[in-house]
Amino acid sequence: MSGRKTYRDHVINLANRILSGYSSQPVSGLPEALSVILTAIGENVMAGTDQVPEPERSTVEQCSVCVCFMAACSVTLISKLNDLGYEVAVSDLMHQAGNRVFVNHTREDQRVIVDSGVLLFKEMIQEAGSSRKLTEWMGSVHNITDRYVLTEGLTDCTDLFAPLYLVLLMATKQISV
Repeated sequence: MSGRKTYRDHVINLANRILSGYSSQPVSGLPEALSVILTAIGENVMAGTDQVPEPERSTVEQCSVCVCFMAACSVTLISKLNDLGYEVAVSDLMHQAGNRVFVNHTREDQRVIVDSGVLLFKEMIQEAGSSRKLTEWMGSVHNITDRYVLTEGLTDCTDLFAPLYLVLLMATKQISV
């Protein structure tokens, strides 16, 4: 066996690094690791745009845009892991991560937030082919997410997620500047 890390190794290591301040238990496997990473991204972008993932502070619509962003970040993760032969249950992943970020919402609101966010992401993907700016934005999200994983969180990548999320908030008219 070579000493070279696989993408899966980087995903697991990043998730364990994220959890190191909260839990002494390492992640139990790839699904949990992916959920931890997407949860951290979701929490980071909301904090970076002064949003609070609580029912009285953020609307369901604003929260669903966060899930849309998390879905955009998941594409590069899932794609690279699929290339390595790992199957990822995308719907389960998005619900698990979304429920973690929006833990203070009711179960019904969590379901609506995640389902609406995933639907918004699917609509964006359909439009991406005809929008150069959207395609460039998606490329930036993928590059930053990939760098975040490959460096296992040891770079300033987390600082770059919030500005990309802010662009999405403005595009969906959830915030104005």
